[in-house]
Amino acid sequence: MRLLKKSIAFGLAFVAALAGIDVYLQLAEIQTPMETRIDAQLGPTYIPGKPITRFNEGFFIGSANAFGYMGPAVPPRRRDEERRILLLGDSFVLGHTVLPRQYFGRVLEERLRRQLGKDVQALNFGKADFNLGNMYQYFEDFASTFDHDLALFFVGEDDLVPSSQVVSSLYPRVRVEDGRIVIDQDFRTSRTYRFYRVIEPVFTRSAVLRLVFNTYKVINSGSWKMILLDKLAAQFPAAGAGPGPSSLSLPHALPELSRVVLRELSKDRRNILVLQTPLEAGLRREVEAAGMPIIDLSAYLEHLRNEGHNPYYWPVTGMEGHWNHAAQPLIGGFLADRIAQLGLL
Repeated sequence: MRLLKKSIAFGLAFVAALAGIDVYLQLAEIQTPMETRIDAQLGPTYIPGKPITRFNEGFFIGSANAFGYMGPAVPPRRRDEERRILLLGDSFVLGHTVLPRQYFGRVLEERLRRQLGKDVQALNFGKADFNLGNMYQYFEDFASTFDHDLALFFVGEDDLVPSSQVVSSLYPRVRVEDGRIVIDQDFRTSRTYRFYRVIEPVFTRSAVLRLVFNTYKVINSGSWKMILLDKLAAQFPAAGAGPGPSSLSLPHALPELSRVVLRELSKDRRNILVLQTPLEAGLRREVEAAGMPIIDLSAYLEHLRNEGHNPYYWPVTGMEGHWNHAAQPLIGGFLADRIAQLGLL
C-alpha cells in the first residue's frame, strides 16, 4: 500500500510538472502546440488564428489567418483592380524561418505595386513537406477558389521526383488513372488518420507533445547528429539531405504523375513554374516540354552564391537550410522583376 501511494504521488507530481512546463513554454512563446488539424478533404490544414513560433534556423512568430493560410487575410473574392498571385510550394515558400516582414512574398507584392501602380496581393499557400502532387491537390481543392491572376508553383528536383513524406497517410493521394489525375481522400480510412483525430485535441493544445513530434522529425531526418555532436557529427555517415539544395541521386526522368500534373497545369497560362533548384539536363527538357511558363529562380540563387551571398547559409547555426533572412527580400525582388519583364500581370 505504501509503495502504491508513493507511485500515485510520483505520477501526479510528474503530470503536474509536465503541465507546468507546457504552460511556461506557451506563455514564454518558446514552443507552441501543433498548429494544424487534419481536414477530411484537404489533409493537414492550419488552424485559423493558432499562434506559431519557430526557433530552428531563423525566427518566426505569427499565425494562420481567418481563411486558413499564412499571411494577411485576403478573402476569396477580390476588389476592383486588385491583382493576386498565389504562392504554392513546400517549406521554402511557407517561410517559417523569417519574420513576416522579411518574407519574400511581402517584397514581391510591394515591388509590383510600385511597378504597376495597382494593388497587388501575394497569398502564401506554402505547406511544409509538399511535393508537386500535394501542390496540385491543394491548389485544386483550396487555393484555386481564391480569385487570382497568377499561381506560382515552386519546385525543385525532389518535388518533381518525390521520395518519402512525413506521415504520408494523412495526405490526400494524387494518382493517374487512364491518363487522368484522380485525387483520393482514402487517407480517411487509415488507422493513422483515425488515431490522429482522437489525439488531435491534445496535440493542438500541448507544447510538450509538439516538442516530442519535433524530436521525431529531427531523428527521422538524421540532423540530430549535428545538434548533439556538432563537429563530431562528421564522423558519422549522413542519413540524407537537409532542406537546402538536394544532394540525393534522383532518377533523371519525370514520374508519370509529375508529367501529367505539369501537362494539366499548362492548360491555364496563369500557372507558372518556378524552378528553385537546378534540374539535370534530361529532366529539365521534360519539364520544358510540358509547356508551362518557367521562371528560373535557381540561376539567380546560384548567382547570389557566386557573389558571396549564400542564400541558404544561417550564421547562427553555421549550417545551410532554407532561404535566409538576407536572401528572402532579394528573391522577392527578383520574382517581381521577372513577372513584370515577362508581362505576366
